[in-house]
Amino acid sequence: MILVELALEPIPMPRAARRGRQTYLPADYRSYRDALSWSMLHARNRANVLHPFEDPLELMLTFERSTKVRVDGDNLEKTVLDAGTNVLWMDDSQIHRVCWEKVLGSPTPGTTIRVQPMEVS
Repeated sequence: MILVELALEPIPMPRAARRGRQTYLPADYRSYRDALSWSMLHARNRANVLHPFEDPLELMLTFERSTKVRVDGDNLEKTVLDAGTNVLWMDDSQIHRVCWEKVLGSPTPGTTIRVQPMEVS
């Protein structure tokens, strides 16, 4: 199992904005996603896993937000899936099971990710 913990306010995947033909994501989202990727890479290195997993995986996610403002959990999950591609897994199609929990109004905001290989029959 690989454990990733990032003590930053979780940011859900936003809708991409358009300017002419280009689409872009807000800078705060990109910064959070990149910090999450770096945390995942460090956790992978601590676990002595040399390459991203190629087998089916199970994720357990905990999102602790400092506000009580409602947010879609699937958009929080999407941020994790994007951040982990080519870092903890090759492609998010490898994720076979996801369980997530949201904690609103937490005094300690952050994201906790538990990744483990699973057997698929």
